[in-house]
Amino acid sequence: MLKISIKGGIIIRRKDLEVTDFNEIVNFIDSSEVVRLGLKDDDYAYVVPLAFGYEVVNNEIIIYIHSASEGHKIDLINRNSNVFVEFDNIIRFYDITCKYNSVMAHGHAELVEDIEDKTHAYKLMLKHCKLEYNEINKIAECPAIVYKIILKDITAKYHE
Repeated sequence: MLKISIKGGIIIRRKDLEVTDFNEIVNFIDSSEVVRLGLKDDDYAYVVPLAFGYEVVNNEIIIYIHSASEGHKIDLINRNSNVFVEFDNIIRFYDITCKYNSVMAHGHAELVEDIEDKTHAYKLMLKHCKLEYNEINKIAECPAIVYKIILKDITAKYHE
């Protein structure tokens, strides 16, 4: 059962478009090619599209992202690891709008340091990107860092 928290969460205005079925939400995420990661900057929000992998563990959706070990995104995560994520899929454009589905959630970016956990996350990211894990590219030798984000306060919408 999906747990949707309103306290401190995201409030969806159009209840008629809301999707609460957990499996449908997972399918929306699975069909998304990128996740948009929202971070708190000083004066403006900072949003960056990223490749990702995901898994469902104990009815929680966990996503994994990777990054270079330095840069603005990393500086912001180090200052405030509370993040916002958004997934979407445009199905068809018509008139001045479109048919789409979307998922939004809060989370906390946690650095994955254990090599087995990092390898697991890396394999999930490659699988989602429809690429194969290659032992030649050992994760231990990869300079990228990996973050784990457990999704909270999930809302989803299907706009017909």
